[in-house]
Amino acid sequence: MYEAGENVLPPVTLSCAAQELYLEITNGAGVSPDDRPALEELLALELVTPSLYVPGRFEPTDVHQAERNATIRELDAIRRHLERLSGVPDLFAALPKKTALAPLEGIERLASADDANRLLTTLISGTESSVWSAQPKDRPAWSLEKSLARELELVRQGKQFRTIYPSSARQREAESKWVSTMSAAGAEVRTRVPDFIRMIIIDGRTVVVSDPKDPEGTTTSAYCITHPVVVSLMVAVYQQLWARSEPWKGGRGPVPAGAAVTTPQTRALYRMLRAGKGRAEVARRLEISERTVTTLLNRLYEATGTDNLLALGEWWAGSADRHMD
Repeated sequence: MYEAGENVLPPVTLSCAAQELYLEITNGAGVSPDDRPALEELLALELVTPSLYVPGRFEPTDVHQAERNATIRELDAIRRHLERLSGVPDLFAALPKKTALAPLEGIERLASADDANRLLTTLISGTESSVWSAQPKDRPAWSLEKSLARELELVRQGKQFRTIYPSSARQREAESKWVSTMSAAGAEVRTRVPDFIRMIIIDGRTVVVSDPKDPEGTTTSAYCITHPVVVSLMVAVYQQLWARSEPWKGGRGPVPAGAAVTTPQTRALYRMLRAGKGRAEVARRLEISERTVTTLLNRLYEATGTDNLLALGEWWAGSADRHMD
């Protein structure tokens, strides 16, 4: 039976004992039976691994790779929870009702793009402190021009304005001009591989997010979220994306040197396709659907400025990403 708190995730921390054991292992010490609880913490975060040469001993892993893996796991868990969350209104709407039920508090489904745009116009015009957005798709020139005056006015009023674009936006003229103008006024813009969904966070209290069950954006539905716990979760997601994105002041040009364009998942996907594996086999090995394989491949095309596997192979041959795990 489900118990309250059963699905609450533990904090990503290390006990004092685990920290001490990690230092001992990095200095070449062994592990005693009393160290087992602390060792389990280190293994869970992939900070240590069994030695290939000395049975019973452990060795430290690459801490940067461990951090990347932990971040990917947390983001994947957030994505799965959002997918589950998005199904709640439809599930209960389909059930027969003997009495009227109150709507799910703090989560409102927006059935059309017009509904979402009207709400966003109202929310943004009443902004008190900040507007953070993540835009995984290219924005057409007419849309950027239409919103520019309103967004510039927010920045000039001292409101914090942040936007995350896909890395491919650096090659598009419309976004480049918009970013140059907004950055000159004080807005902050960054880019990264498009492994995120569209969201707008207003004042850290309200989030409008695209349907997480529709990563390709084939529908126009969205959700307005004001539930404080869910909003806090979305704010944390955005902050992680922001910290791992590259600053951009505008102007067309390549992705900054050293910035990863791919993710561990898309690198694994491409390597299997390059080795001749079919999409069904790739999906099975990565434990995802074939539709998700297609989605990830399309995002990889977009991030690298290519549109087929041959062109992607040429990009890969000259990219530093091919040396990453």
